[in-house]
Amino acid sequence: DYEDADEGGVYAASVRAVHAEIARLKEEGVPTERMILAGFSQGGAVALESVLCYAGKLAGCAALSCWLSSRARAAVAATGESTMPILVCHGTKDDMVGFDCGEAGAKALRTKFAVDFERIPGLQHSSCPKELRAVANFVHRALGGAGDLRVPEWEKGGAGFGSDDEAVGESEEPEVFYVGREALEALRAKLAAGGAASEGDITALFAIDDLAEAAPLAPLGADVLGEDFDDPEEALKRLG
Repeated sequence: DYEDADEGGVYAASVRAVHAEIARLKEEGVPTERMILAGFSQGGAVALESVLCYAGKLAGCAALSCWLSSRARAAVAATGESTMPILVCHGTKDDMVGFDCGEAGAKALRTKFAVDFERIPGLQHSSCPKELRAVANFVHRALGGAGDLRVPEWEKGGAGFGSDDEAVGESEEPEVFYVGREALEALRAKLAAGGAASEGDITALFAIDDLAEAAPLAPLGADVLGEDFDDPEEALKRLG
């Protein structure tokens, strides 16, 4: 995807959809200067390309575990310097989108934008409380707030204090699978309707090699499915 020229127009279509949503919100009275785009993985790549290819002024962009697409890189090269803030977060143990993609993206963006690059030791292709706090503080500041957010749970003695002060170890983060989004939604609908699930339903989630190239995927933590699939009914109940 890093070198993908988007000949099929998948990214371009996604960017057009994002720009259409921005226009809709603007018509409803939301100033574009109060809009922040954000995304994880492929969604982060689309968020960055959408921001960089947008003609108006936005409040900022938060890009997590992603990369700069070829069109986004071209847009960076063609644009002038901007004060718009961009947050880039990436785990050093990401085995799906290499950490070097995040580093390269942040380096390229810094030539034109105010970039904050959060390097998260030990994090795989996932998120963690430290990253979510970074995003919350970024949004707070991008929309005019001073300093960091003061959240009671983050203070000493709070529920979220110290949960990730140390490096994020691989054993602390659940493995993330990518499954077919349509299969996942169909399973959830089936369970919601009271239908019975089978081991074949779980197998269908992972049959991504049989999907069309542009078929959407969805991240699913191993902790959601459980450590094994011996009881598919119990595992699938966790999807709801």
